[in-house]
Amino acid sequence: MTVPAGDLNAGKTVDLDGVPTKFPWTTGEIPRVWVAGYGPKALRTAGRIGDGVILQFADPDLIEWCLGFVREGAKEAGRDFSKIEVMAAAPVWASNDLKTAREHVRWFPALVSNHVMDLISKYKPEELPPALTSFVKDRGKYDYLHHCEVGSDNAEFVTDEVVDRFCVIGPIEEHRKKLDRRRRNPIQHLSNVRRRRKNPGRLWAGDSASISC
Repeated sequence: MTVPAGDLNAGKTVDLDGVPTKFPWTTGEIPRVWVAGYGPKALRTAGRIGDGVILQFADPDLIEWCLGFVREGAKEAGRDFSKIEVMAAAPVWASNDLKTAREHVRWFPALVSNHVMDLISKYKPEELPPALTSFVKDRGKYDYLHHCEVGSDNAEFVTDEVVDRFCVIGPIEEHRKKLDRRRRNPIQHLSNVRRRRKNPGRLWAGDSASISC
């Protein structure tokens, strides 16, 4: 559907199941396609068709592992990998108090664990890096009623080491060092994924912001 959607947004008429289809309201600008993924198949797809790839953690080693498959997909499609933008989407919490910072973002690796469990069900152990899969070995049940909730029991199994790898936390100077390391990967954007505590009578209040690296 990627090519038809691009043509439609460019103002072209597209044949969809025998029906000539056109968007009369389009400005002619083709929207950029961002592909999010964790596993080799999704990441190769990002390399084949994506203008950008979204990786939902800030671990430089895991990002490099992921980008290997994006490179493969780009090569298969005859595309220039350097033209594909890379976004690391992860929580950022600036504080000199590491304990407090970790508790504000511990929900995030727990969220990621849902995707990791899905990967484990689809790939052989040797096809996935231990740095991505080993942290879920003590994972219990995941209650989506408390999805992304600060202080939720969902995150009890997440260690400090995993929090430190997957998120960007600590004093500002440490943030600079981590961002400098991430620049050694071809990362153009860091999306700060944030969640707040529940508001009475409401669903989650959350937001995100992106910065260019």
